[in-house]
Amino acid sequence: MVARSTTIVLRRFGHTVTHAGDGDTAWSILRERLRYFDVLLLDVLMPRMSGTELARHARAAGFRGLIVLMSGRFTELHPSTQTQLGIHTLVTKPFLPSDLERALHQGA
Repeated sequence: MVARSTTIVLRRFGHTVTHAGDGDTAWSILRERLRYFDVLLLDVLMPRMSGTELARHARAAGFRGLIVLMSGRFTELHPSTQTQLGIHTLVTKPFLPSDLERALHQGA
């Protein structure tokens, strides 16, 4: 539900969206087309690979774009992890469409 509504919102704001249902699938897509993406919007708790683990893989592979991490709670994310992974912005769920757009522009 969150993924579908977020995709709709992002497209309404003019973004091109590639959605992956889990972290492993997202990593497979990203690995094959690393230069195609300029922003990763990752949930902390994704099936099969967490958002922080995917961010770690992406940075190790050379991804230099914006990483926005979202979660219902960020108590488990240490600030040094955010810095180490190059996560630009944290978005707490639930969020408004304007919150998401602001997060994307804030890190750009």
